[in-house]
Amino acid sequence: SNNIVNIKKVSKFRFTLVFYFLILVTAGVIAIYGPDTFMVKRSEFDREAFGTNTASRELIINLVKTISFASVFFLILLKKNFSKIVFIFNLALALALFFIINFPLAQPRFVFFSYIIFLFCFFFRSNVKRKLIMFLSFFIGITTIFPYFSHLTRGEGAFNIDMGEYYRLSGDFDGFQSIVNGVIFVNKYGYTLGNQLLSSLFSFIPRSFWFSKSEPTGSLGAAAAGYDYLNISSPLPIEFYVDFGFIGLLIFSFLFGMLLRKIDIFYIYDRTWGLKYIIAVILISMIAIISRGALLAVLNNFYVTVFVFSAIYFLLFYKIKIR
Repeated sequence: SNNIVNIKKVSKFRFTLVFYFLILVTAGVIAIYGPDTFMVKRSEFDREAFGTNTASRELIINLVKTISFASVFFLILLKKNFSKIVFIFNLALALALFFIINFPLAQPRFVFFSYIIFLFCFFFRSNVKRKLIMFLSFFIGITTIFPYFSHLTRGEGAFNIDMGEYYRLSGDFDGFQSIVNGVIFVNKYGYTLGNQLLSSLFSFIPRSFWFSKSEPTGSLGAAAAGYDYLNISSPLPIEFYVDFGFIGLLIFSFLFGMLLRKIDIFYIYDRTWGLKYIIAVILISMIAIISRGALLAVLNNFYVTVFVFSAIYFLLFYKIKIR
């Protein structure tokens, strides 16, 4: 079978403690901020309810979202540790908390769909048939589900989709213009000589400690092009170009391709599941938004997800040796 079959053994008592700890954390956050804070449209979601410091509030939001998803994932993965009735009760509880914290209408689409991609890729091994299903799903999603999801979360009035008009005007297809903006930025100010990539890779370091930390590349390009709205995407090619020009574009694109090749081979042929496998699937589930960018704006989400899943993994499986 291509499906995941080798599940590590875990102490039932240990798993129960970890699972209910995750549930308590999620429920505690909901109790503190109130369900109404989360269950709104994305356009009405008040991020300042979590604090005025941008870095700390984004950390809180990303942490609790990831914890709520992880509780559902590990419960499904290790469901044999509970009887059928207890499992159904726990699943209903975990899903209820998950859909409050991750209320679909308040979610950026890449976050919600990354959950779906993660579950699909983790539980079903890659083969030609499943890759075709994934490709068709993306095609159908981009032409139907994504526009409607955007309408539900941010739109007003009746839903009316004209794909030609949507492609021309929607922010979902702004990648080419973002590349042009990056070129405009370089023509005005020159190359950033690695500062963009370094700022992105170490995006978790607060600006209060790193004064030269840059803004997202999409924002720099948008400002250079004269935009008032600066929350703009930045595809990976322009991230590489803004730092080191065409030479950097070629070198870093090649290195990134090699990295993806290694991850793909590991994902396909690894016959056990472990932390490396989980991290590989996390990256796969987020590769679309990482490729869309801007890196500085999205990498923290990846880091938080890896941190939460790694911490839970060690809590479940790490053996403490006492001499």
